[in-house]
Amino acid sequence: MSASNSAANRRNALLSWGRTPDRTARTAAARSSGPGSLAYWLARLDPERFDDATDAQRAAAAEALRKAHYAGLAALSAAKRKRSAA
Repeated sequence: MSASNSAANRRNALLSWGRTPDRTARTAAARSSGPGSLAYWLARLDPERFDDATDAQRAAAAEALRKAHYAGLAALSAAKRKRSAA
């Protein structure tokens, strides 16, 4: 991408955000469907394994999946920092 395209894209993005009265509403769909949300992890639970589980059990399992995901990202980050320092 050329510098002029990049500058034009940045300008257009800023104009778009400048015309957005409710930023929270504009980004709500992305936030609710991403790995930071409980719904994201609930959707990834094995339906056969959790068909008899209570809502509390499903929520606990989804939270464990979320924590495992972020622990994995932290491990990758630490390994990268270690390689960069060497």
